[in-house]
Amino acid sequence: MPDEDADLSTMVDAVFSEDLNREDGLKAWLALWSEVPNNTTLQAAHRDYYTRYKNRVILAIDRAARGRNMPITTERLALMFISLVDGLWLEWAIDSGRVSPETARTACCDLLEAFLGPISRAKVH
Repeated sequence: MPDEDADLSTMVDAVFSEDLNREDGLKAWLALWSEVPNNTTLQAAHRDYYTRYKNRVILAIDRAARGRNMPITTERLALMFISLVDGLWLEWAIDSGRVSPETARTACCDLLEAFLGPISRAKVH
């Protein structure tokens, strides 16, 4: 795996890890997300969390793009990646049988590879 892929591969594996995607944890995220629009304290915390998360994703994508000498709009790809992750998490939380961690990882790698070319898929089968 090229060094520039390490951050991307780790990020994809982390967002679909067993630790982050237990059924009780996903249901807690659903409950939290439903409260964010109505609670200014949660809005501020979510905004801070999202900004830090988005910046990490942008950094990983930027590192991979620079390693390939590819000029891409990293913020746009980060938004697409985060939106895909959120949608997959939502489906998983609603019906855990609809999306497996492997399917989710593959979908995220497919998205990233459409813009960056092949990346490591160490955990994707």
